[in-house]
Amino acid sequence: MNKRLIMSLIPITFLLLCMVSVYPGCAEQDPAAVKASAQVFVSSVTLDPEVLMPWDTGTVAIEVTNSGNEGVPISTARLRDSTIKTTSSQYDVVGSIGAGNAMKFIFTIQADGKEGIFNPVFSLDFRDAGYLRNPFQIRVQDRAPTVAILDKPDSFRIGKKERLTLHIGNPRDNKVTGVTIVPGGQGHEVMPSSYFVGVLEPDTSVDVPFTFTPGSQEDLVFSVLYQNGVNEHEESYAIPVVFGQSKTRAEPVISNIILEDTGEYYRLSGDVTNSGLENANGVVITTDEPAVPTIPYRLYAVGALKPDDFAGFEVTFTTPPDATNVTVVISYKDDDGNDQVRTTEVNVKSLPESESVPKDDLSPMIFVVVIIVLALVGGVIYYTRFRR
Repeated sequence: MNKRLIMSLIPITFLLLCMVSVYPGCAEQDPAAVKASAQVFVSSVTLDPEVLMPWDTGTVAIEVTNSGNEGVPISTARLRDSTIKTTSSQYDVVGSIGAGNAMKFIFTIQADGKEGIFNPVFSLDFRDAGYLRNPFQIRVQDRAPTVAILDKPDSFRIGKKERLTLHIGNPRDNKVTGVTIVPGGQGHEVMPSSYFVGVLEPDTSVDVPFTFTPGSQEDLVFSVLYQNGVNEHEESYAIPVVFGQSKTRAEPVISNIILEDTGEYYRLSGDVTNSGLENANGVVITTDEPAVPTIPYRLYAVGALKPDDFAGFEVTFTTPPDATNVTVVISYKDDDGNDQVRTTEVNVKSLPESESVPKDDLSPMIFVVVIIVLALVGGVIYYTRFRR
């Protein structure tokens, strides 16, 4: 069979197919059916979730309404797009949609790894009057809830309770649900152990408070669990834990030291001042090796010192003959009840004379006082006799 003969048979074949109504769109359409199908339209498109994330699964519910006075037979209903994949079965057998009625078609879809705006097409084929094509919009955003730290200390100390505030925001164009914050990290104690936020609407945020007691220098990790539709997602935020000295901690220091050797023990007195920015609670002052605290003031309880407050103190102790320095110990509690200790070295052999009063230096003073008292007594006796 030559090429010219084949080309001449194509129009004849097409005409025969149309005559037997096998080739879609070729059969003669009933004007009444065409008029009836013109009253069928897509009345609503509902997406869940409203905005997908890459690789998310969702559903599309398409409602078709017949606003006419006659029923319209429908052959098939399909959803097509090159990027948005339809994972559910198409509607190969539908039936008729009655006058004034609505019919809903639900498709399960899945996005690929791309983000953007896509326009899949919903196709409805009528049995006697052509078809209906309705494109609609599906958005895919690769945006996750954001996490920021509003309040945290400048440094951490092992065992010291700190307060942290997490700021959780939703930059997406749709809500996310089931938002839960779960802290973690080896050796750390965090309260609460989890925090349920719930629904986070678009362009909204929430502040979540935690208390944190570090037990190691492992990162403190906060996991944000949430759902976009039926899809579960997780984002993590790590806070480095580095031990150091807080810039706002209490700073008790001693000054105006006066040391007196009584012969039996040393008496150390002075002032203790809180030069820090936090309270020093339950301040107690004593001495440590090589000093041996002794009565009457083995230790001295000062009490609470607010920032810039000061108080006097006095401690008594003995030392070995060869001791040069002694350690003054200041113990206190911070605002969270954690025990803190500061120490200061005091030289007991080379203090300035104004700060040390040896016992031997008191003898001349006592002698002078005795002479003055005897003179006064003698004057009184002499005056009494002279008057008589």
